[in-house]
Amino acid sequence: MSDDLAQGLSRYPTTRWSTVVRAGEEDGESRRQALSRLLERYMPALRAHLLCGMRIAEDRAQDLLQSFVSDKILEQNLVARADPGRGRFRAFLRTALENYVRSVLRRGQTAKRLPPGGPLLPIDEREQCLADLDCPTDAFDVAWARQLLADVLECMEADCREQDRMDVWGVFEGRVLRPILQHAEPAPYDVLIKHFEFESPAKACNALVTAKRMFMRTLRSMISETVADERLVEEEIRELKAILLSAGA
Repeated sequence: MSDDLAQGLSRYPTTRWSTVVRAGEEDGESRRQALSRLLERYMPALRAHLLCGMRIAEDRAQDLLQSFVSDKILEQNLVARADPGRGRFRAFLRTALENYVRSVLRRGQTAKRLPPGGPLLPIDEREQCLADLDCPTDAFDVAWARQLLADVLECMEADCREQDRMDVWGVFEGRVLRPILQHAEPAPYDVLIKHFEFESPAKACNALVTAKRMFMRTLRSMISETVADERLVEEEIRELKAILLSAGA
């Protein structure tokens, strides 16, 4: 089997910091698409940080998150301030959220943001949340890692489907994904050979090799969108593995 599928596909560019740059542009369809991609990637992590890291009630956390996106990301173009020379974009975004929440809780919510019934948080809860801002939490990183993995797998499956190579996806799913995600036994090669009509066991093994290379290429491509250099790509991959292992994922 050729590795053309692994080498030639991926809906995501490999240019480093590419999505962050486009999301920080002044206007245009490119910016909207890039912002949409970033929000899809990081909203679960930001929400998890509010709920688990800062222990804010779900409905209030949702209000704060929507205000953060509206005020900082959309109106003030927060993404344009991200500096590739100062580390990971996810660290920048998490710090920006913490600073925003700290500011909101300290000054009280402005009249235009007040929901019916008063402030977002009672005074005692505000004090607790401000204290929790200084407590380390892995909720943000775990949610980020899981969402990134889901995005990679979705993109990889779509690429296989588009190229009519669901045999590659099927072997990867049966031999790698289900055993990891569902604790299932790896699908026997003889079953896969029969189901996908491989010409030989070697062809089935080659399909798995291609799938693994495709997975890593897609992963690297997505990570590259929000980091500045190759060294950080490798660091993110190592950290992704560590986060998922620690979370039992």
